[in-house]
Amino acid sequence: MKQLIVSRFKENCDWVNGLKDTLEVKIYNKFSQDENPLPNVGREGHTYLTHIINNYDNLADINIFTQGNPFDHSTDFLNKISKLDSVTYTSLSDKFNSKQISFLNEMSVFGPGALEPSKIFWNSVFPNYDINKPFMMDYSAIFAVSKNNLLKNDLKFYKNILGFLDKSNDPLEGHMLERCWNLILKEPK
Repeated sequence: MKQLIVSRFKENCDWVNGLKDTLEVKIYNKFSQDENPLPNVGREGHTYLTHIINNYDNLADINIFTQGNPFDHSTDFLNKISKLDSVTYTSLSDKFNSKQISFLNEMSVFGPGALEPSKIFWNSVFPNYDINKPFMMDYSAIFAVSKNNLLKNDLKFYKNILGFLDKSNDPLEGHMLERCWNLILKEPK
């Protein structure tokens, strides 16, 4: 089974209508109180983590996570997801290339005030991974991941990260998480 998980704010998601025959679609609404409402906190990461936590024992074999408008980051999104028959983890962005980063250097673009919160986040989420060790990052937070890779991290791990995201609609930690999905899901801890 393939499932598309959409974190929607105000985007028009009519584009999913043609997909409902080929995969299960779950849209979480962060703006309206329509079906599947969520509070507008934590960017798309809050939505993804909420879905993972609430469905941990019933995840799809292939989980496709996207914002309400994936086409800003992936012009070929619909074609890419139609071809997914198996996956461990893959970025679905075609506008941003994966690159190797140093976490603190990457977070420094948010100003000197971002460094201490970045260290707190990192040490809580990755206590056994050197913060100075470079890793591959995928921009855009649009990706597909297998159930098996999701289950390599336990519920406590996901709940810990979610705790960083419920403070505001655009927390710094949401940007941190966007940079770490590859590390979390491609190389589960």
